[in-house]
Amino acid sequence: MREPRRIHRILDKIEKIWRENPDLRLVQLLLNLGIIAYDPPRSLKNFYYDDDMAEARLDEFIKTKAFERRS
Repeated sequence: MREPRRIHRILDKIEKIWRENPDLRLVQLLLNLGIIAYDPPRSLKNFYYDDDMAEARLDEFIKTKAFERRS
């Protein structure tokens, strides 16, 4: 069984990034973050993208953007 608490944790990270980029639509945001990739409609590449990988990508983006704001 997957960890249920991951849902709230990951959604909080998406919300943080999305609030900083409110003009983006959700799919645009996920594409820009590399969480999902544009593939032919029948591709299963995104279907098997693990939550841990997505969360790590969100953490990387938040860390990078926080660093850029301080510069």
